[in-house]
Amino acid sequence: GHSKALQELTKKISGVAKADLPVLIMGEMGSGVEEAAREIHAQSLREKGPFIVLPCAALPKSQLERELFGEEGDETKNKQPQLGKLEFADKGTLFLDQVDRLSLDLQEKLMKAFSDKKMSRLGSQVQSSLDVRVISSTDTDLVQMVEKGAFHKDFYQFLNSFFILIPPLRERREDIPELLDYFLKIANQKAKVPVKNIQKEAIQFLTQYTWPGNLRELENSVEMMALFAGKETLT
Repeated sequence: GHSKALQELTKKISGVAKADLPVLIMGEMGSGVEEAAREIHAQSLREKGPFIVLPCAALPKSQLERELFGEEGDETKNKQPQLGKLEFADKGTLFLDQVDRLSLDLQEKLMKAFSDKKMSRLGSQVQSSLDVRVISSTDTDLVQMVEKGAFHKDFYQFLNSFFILIPPLRERREDIPELLDYFLKIANQKAKVPVKNIQKEAIQFLTQYTWPGNLRELENSVEMMALFAGKETLT
């Protein structure tokens, strides 16, 4: 897209990418939050390092600590050590998707690990060095959570070293025709009958729709239309 909102977003991403600061991205579901985080990593000095995603909302809270810090092995029980996301992300970027879902205890433990640049696996006292850049995302007002005591103030201030707001698709409708063309090219790889073009009336209709599911809803919709169109032109 070439909307003013997207151009401003691109400038912010380019500006902060090489600064190696923690970045907090706020955006609605499906608006391209993870894509923005990946672009920051791709333009950073850590581009050759790993980009590791932790979907905080997709895992039970009881598993999140183990998923992050890993677990020490036990030779007596023939149990192999389990590496966590922090170790996998070393020398690269850790993306905490929907960071608001982390418990207060885990926020505090992560804050200490990031501050000390050291971590230890669960069940171990041995500390290893930690060199990661942290990018996090939320669709919740973290300031309100801090005021209610549901989110640690220090952890919020650390994560929010640089703030990026992803505009929802309804606020950059002028990008929709270009996005339709982009997603249609992807969908054509799966469709039996390639869709070569879209009628102007159809583009106008799709541009007027509010797209509550944002880019994800648009991509899914285009794929479904291409699969079931049965002809070369979408109407």
